[in-house]
Amino acid sequence: MSWLARCRPLVVQGLSQQVQVRKTMATVMIAAKSPFKMSCEENKPYGWCSCGRSKKQPLCDGAHKGTGLRPVRFKLDKAKEVMLCGCKQTKIPPYCDGSHKGQHVQDAKI
Repeated sequence: MSWLARCRPLVVQGLSQQVQVRKTMATVMIAAKSPFKMSCEENKPYGWCSCGRSKKQPLCDGAHKGTGLRPVRFKLDKAKEVMLCGCKQTKIPPYCDGSHKGQHVQDAKI
C-alpha cells in the first residue's frame, strides 16, 4: 500500500458531529494515562492533539509540525462536558474509550 493511501482521511461520526482522522506512520506519544475532562462550548471549534506532543493537552499547540500528524478538529452542537483522550490510543478520537487502562499505556514513561 502506498504512503498516500495510508494517509487517506477516515470520517468518524459521533455525538452529532464529524471529525477527520488521518492515518500516518508517525509515532504517537502517550501524553497522559487518564482522560481530560473538558467543558466545551456550543459550536466552538476545537483541535484535539492527536500526536501527544502538545504542551497544552488535550488541545493542539502546533507541536505536531513535521510529524505528518494533524489535530482532530471537532465542535459540539450543544455545550457540555466531555472526556477527551489523553493517551492518544482511542478508537473514537477525540473521545476517551478506556484505552488508557491497557497495560501498554500504564507502563509507558511520560
